[in-house]
Amino acid sequence: MNIPKLLKIGGMEWLVEYDEKVTNEGNSFGSTHFRKQRIFLEESETQQKKEQVLIHEILHVIWYQAGLGVRYKDQEKIEEEIVTTLSQGIYQVFKDNDLIK
Repeated sequence: MNIPKLLKIGGMEWLVEYDEKVTNEGNSFGSTHFRKQRIFLEESETQQKKEQVLIHEILHVIWYQAGLGVRYKDQEKIEEEIVTTLSQGIYQVFKDNDLIK
């Protein structure tokens, strides 16, 4: 998968940047900054990990744009569980069916 520098998600433009300082703030492989409309990835990760994390962060953006965060009491825990499960499943389907080369 070619990781773009700019993605359109829900009609909005999101910058994709590599910044390990930002991702290390949350001890994670990626981070989404909603107000700045930026997705941060770690450049030192494998290509496969970067692809999977990009899908993961895109799902966080979709969750945010859909307003799902205000619908659940324990939003952060539920969001992370759902986004992690879906991103891993979607990535596997894409890889197993040669949708990502």
